[in-house]
Amino acid sequence: MTRSYRSSVTGVLAAVILTLTAACGGGTEGGEGPEGPPQQGGKLTWLMTGDVSVLNPRIITGAFTPQFAALYDSLIQIDPRTGEPIFRQAESVVPNEDKSAWTITLRPGLTFSDGTPFDAAAVKSWWDHELVPANASPVLSTLESFKNFEVVDDQTMTVDVGYPRAAFYNDLAFTSLGMIPSPTMVSSAGDAFGSSPETFAAAGPFVLKEWVQGDHMLLEANENYWNEGKPYLDELEFKTSTDPSTNADAIASGSADMAYLPFPDPAQERVVDAGGQHISLPNDQQVIITFNVAKAPFDDERVRQALTLATDPKDISDKAQSGLAKPVTTLFPEGSVLYDASVIQKTDDLPAAQTLLDEYLADKGIDSITGSVLTPDNQTADQVSALVQNWNRLDGVDIKIDKKTVAAFVTARSASDFQVTIGYSAQPGYFVEEWLTKWSTDGSGNVQNYSDPELDALLEAGRGYADLEDRKEALNEIGANLLSHAAFIGLTYAEQSVLASNKVKTETMVNPGVPDPAEVWMAN
Repeated sequence: MTRSYRSSVTGVLAAVILTLTAACGGGTEGGEGPEGPPQQGGKLTWLMTGDVSVLNPRIITGAFTPQFAALYDSLIQIDPRTGEPIFRQAESVVPNEDKSAWTITLRPGLTFSDGTPFDAAAVKSWWDHELVPANASPVLSTLESFKNFEVVDDQTMTVDVGYPRAAFYNDLAFTSLGMIPSPTMVSSAGDAFGSSPETFAAAGPFVLKEWVQGDHMLLEANENYWNEGKPYLDELEFKTSTDPSTNADAIASGSADMAYLPFPDPAQERVVDAGGQHISLPNDQQVIITFNVAKAPFDDERVRQALTLATDPKDISDKAQSGLAKPVTTLFPEGSVLYDASVIQKTDDLPAAQTLLDEYLADKGIDSITGSVLTPDNQTADQVSALVQNWNRLDGVDIKIDKKTVAAFVTARSASDFQVTIGYSAQPGYFVEEWLTKWSTDGSGNVQNYSDPELDALLEAGRGYADLEDRKEALNEIGANLLSHAAFIGLTYAEQSVLASNKVKTETMVNPGVPDPAEVWMAN
């Protein structure tokens, strides 16, 4: 594919090359810009550790899936370094004083890849679609909580939330509320929407050209993309490859350009040693274990406390990730703007764990507890295996691993069909609203069936906080409450990143592990 560009690309940000430095052994937050402007054209092959079954934005969490970031873009993004909004398809998103009402103004002249207009009516049409219970959207409860949303004119929509919601920016960046498909295509394709190039249309930097599910997805540059001069690439290919070691070898040999790395892995060192890059940003998330409190014996806090105390996060990092992942000690990692040294997770105390468990067994008149930990059949299973080894050190504990395909794992987790499972803490951690969704009694993401009136009150009180210090205090108070009741166990601080050849250059990240597809280019 050939495209012509203006001689000078407008709106280019100061370039940031994110590379691994030998001194720190990990991805840096930034570095010196490249010499000269970004280079245009070419093709990049990006290896992914999981496959996409359908291109419907309600199945993912916003820009955390690169294919969706490339095909949809979003109304706004959140800067992963600061938590501040970056306006994309929306020209502005402005709240009233208490953040209970918002005005969304779109950029003029937006169009979908099927040629239909991307206007305020299109946004409302998609939100109306997500309000239909039969469509099973994860944002259904959020939309139902809004008083109303109305089209003002072609570029403007107002949203009356009805209560302070400082995290509205996050709604537009990380959920299907901000990833808008063509209403015409959604209507004409029906249930088949997003299953093939012929049934899909959005307005991202790339358009879908070819898709062989389970193998590869080929995208080509969208000539009508709103950000003039971008994307830099002519073509972007996503290929499915689940093994980090194989991916690292592919990058080192030149058969691929970039690979997603969901967890720290020795493969990252091999790529760097071969002259490549490990690209990442700091992350406030944790890899966590959550209990379905609707199912015995995990409904009893003593059991959860015992298993927490029997957990050795450093041992899990050593066994599952060659010691590359940082074990959880405090709610947020040191260096985070949310860090509080006093909010500590107590782990690795086997005698105290055994005492609690023995008390529970005696009260119930039983000899042991049994159960299973739901995990996807990928690198995550290595962490669960190490965790189960920790727990089964206790007398009277027999926990097994319930390993499923990624698709089956997602289905089971969404349906609360598990006793214990692995996942991530609320993301991105900047607003209480994200935690409310996951941990409040009626939260749409509360698949663990957790309920605590005291916690609900803390979550409700903090949902409107916009000031960083207020949010920090509220989030740490909420986290301390959850840890005190052993609602979850933090294993390691999350680190999603990418491995890349030295030809790959990028200006921005849409999250700590995903470079912005519109801003990636290939150097000669």
